[in-house]
Amino acid sequence: MRLGIRCPRRWAVLFLTLSAAILAPGALSSAASAPSAPGRVHAHESAGVAVVSWSPPASSGGLAIKSYVVISHPLARTCVSATTTCKVGRLTPDKTYSFTVVARSAAGSSASSLPSSPVRIPSAGANYLAAVNALNDAVATDFVAINNAIQANPNGSLTKQLKELSGAYSAFTATLRADAWPANAAANIKSVITDETAVSTDSVDLYQGSAASAPAIASAVQAADNTEIEADAKVRADLGLSQVISAPITTTPTAMPLGAAVSVHDFTGDELSVTVSQVIDPATAGQGSGLPDAGTRFVAVELTLADETGGSISGDANYSTTVEGSDGKAYTAEIGSVSACSNFTLGTFQLSGVGTNQAGCVVFELPSAVSVATINFSLAPGYLDSAEWFN
Repeated sequence: MRLGIRCPRRWAVLFLTLSAAILAPGALSSAASAPSAPGRVHAHESAGVAVVSWSPPASSGGLAIKSYVVISHPLARTCVSATTTCKVGRLTPDKTYSFTVVARSAAGSSASSLPSSPVRIPSAGANYLAAVNALNDAVATDFVAINNAIQANPNGSLTKQLKELSGAYSAFTATLRADAWPANAAANIKSVITDETAVSTDSVDLYQGSAASAPAIASAVQAADNTEIEADAKVRADLGLSQVISAPITTTPTAMPLGAAVSVHDFTGDELSVTVSQVIDPATAGQGSGLPDAGTRFVAVELTLADETGGSISGDANYSTTVEGSDGKAYTAEIGSVSACSNFTLGTFQLSGVGTNQAGCVVFELPSAVSVATINFSLAPGYLDSAEWFN
């Protein structure tokens, strides 16, 4: 015979409640709650995005804060962060925004913080100019570092310097990709990205390549550079920015005697003084250089380049210099070196400041029976003005 134990309903409820309390210690005495709102929200603009920071909630509600959500007003753009700072992108240029922050834990979300002070996002044009200026500054610095490294140790590694140069171009293209450009500028922005990527790749290849491959790569670098300059002009027109490229100057130059200094211009109107000091014929191959083919010889044109206006002027002397032979044919440079003088920095030069100058030789390989009749120099052959000397 079983003995039955009768349990009133109210005691059964109490029993279940106490059991739950035993299984979940502390649940009755200290139940977790959602955190309080974050405080002191601050925002400022940087490179076209809003950088928002805040202080943690005064109370976490008993559980760890898992994340914060930043919300823009208007547009409701969001940014999620595990720290107390976040960058909000994809904001409309020429608009003003404020930002609120919500804290989240396993117990739920806090109320919204008080809004930040207003932040105005600059125009797309300002963003573009900031990115271009940053690239120009970085590349100028990197080329100086490359040139110094080569002068200190002509056979040394340029891995570090070329990595920094490539990084400068990558940072620029990443900035352009990340921004929200007006529809009318999107296609030309893509062209700038493509062209600058080509300039970066070809520039690194130029310094890492062989003497045999250098002429073709140097031409590719200059061609990509010129294409990028034209794409930049289109973007500036799209964004309503002032142009920096001077109108093409294609006047026929007057041939000058050797030793005469002649001015040519870059795309921004800066003046470069170019002097052909001498033509070394024949020229002896330098240490580590290849030799001329049978039936030909090396001829070197010695140049002195000087900045006349104080702008930053760069280029490739091997691309810019051509000679016309006594046979009436035009000859382009070889990337050999001669014992008489250096080939700049594989042809490249960078001048910044009135009076700064560089000297070097551009090397040509001519048939034995052909002499140099004239020398021509242009920073963009067929597009900008040129200088000419007779030999």
